[in-house]
Amino acid sequence: MSRVITPSEAIGIFERAFRIGYPDEIERTLRNISNVYVAIIEKKEEVEQQINKGYKLQYVSVPYGVFISKAKEYIDAESIFKLTENPIIAEDEPLLKIYPVYSLDEILPGNSYILTNRVASYSNEEGLNFEGTGGVVGFEEIPLEEKREKFLEGKFQTWQEHSLGVYKNAKRILEFFYRPFLERWAQKVIGGNLVEDPQFVDKLVFSIEISALFHDIGKLNQKWQSIMWKNEEIIRGMEIENKGFIARTSPIQNEGIKKKLRRPPAHAIFAYPFLKIFLRKLLGDYRFLDSIALATSRHHSLEFMGGIKKGDFKITNEAKNEILSAVVRALNIIEKSELDRLNTLIEKAIEAVKQGTEMDEPPSPTDDFYLIYCMTNRVVKIADWEDAGDVKIELTGGRKDVA
Repeated sequence: MSRVITPSEAIGIFERAFRIGYPDEIERTLRNISNVYVAIIEKKEEVEQQINKGYKLQYVSVPYGVFISKAKEYIDAESIFKLTENPIIAEDEPLLKIYPVYSLDEILPGNSYILTNRVASYSNEEGLNFEGTGGVVGFEEIPLEEKREKFLEGKFQTWQEHSLGVYKNAKRILEFFYRPFLERWAQKVIGGNLVEDPQFVDKLVFSIEISALFHDIGKLNQKWQSIMWKNEEIIRGMEIENKGFIARTSPIQNEGIKKKLRRPPAHAIFAYPFLKIFLRKLLGDYRFLDSIALATSRHHSLEFMGGIKKGDFKITNEAKNEILSAVVRALNIIEKSELDRLNTLIEKAIEAVKQGTEMDEPPSPTDDFYLIYCMTNRVVKIADWEDAGDVKIELTGGRKDVA
């Protein structure tokens, strides 16, 4: 994706730029080692509709310098676009829209851009071509299990039922597949004085399991619950009493019903501030816990999510009790002192979410705990899909003993 330069090379580049008082070499180097990601589409409106249904465009990696040189030719023709959040918040408005890019200053390394097939094309044989017109990149293939999770094609579930199911799947995945690797990694790669706690791996595995339990904490937001219960009533064709807390609606029988349903607000992002506080208060001030919290909040998408505004997260006392009940059931806690401690931690974590957060900063492949970030994201995502589809996915390879 990007060319990596060594620390000594970086120091040399900065030193030369400092001595001559001219930063051109730094800028040129950064451009050369950075990429942008480009999708080719035909009709903007049709693609926008598919994206708001949950489908993802395929992107092709292009060196930043190459793209910026080509972009100079198209910037005035409204042929370069960027997918962003819709600033208009209304029931009939999509969450995401494709807007034109009007200035080269808006094109930055590491970001994704969309071109129309009037100015570029793509084919499996030739790849991305800036000279001709024609082919488009299309959308990523979505596994059946992810469709069930994303497009409400699975089964009705309460919040606690789904959370405990994902927690159980994550425990199985971690113990069966990843714990042996983590033990070896901790011993050989980051061992020595960096990991003085003999229970480091236990805490690492446990923190990912707890994160799986709380991956959908954002679904307890009052607005999310209100919209999803109304959707469930439309699907069932009846009013529902004694609602509790919903995580997934019933299967949708036809497209006519689907058109009547409202899209709920984003929920995954709220797991980040909740888990940052909860995990550190529970286990200690380990830096890797923040990576686990961020990876969990991105279990639907690794794309940049931005921050949370103060007041975006509203939760009832009954929902707080639901959280505590889920932890008690998952960990089989019966001691009153432990219950009181957990209740206090939950209150502090919820308060952190209510106060809002700054924009998240995704780790880079050079970060020391990037491996943990990637592993957590996969474990939570696959455990989520497995629960939505009642199927084992992770590294089964047809084996019967994985169930």
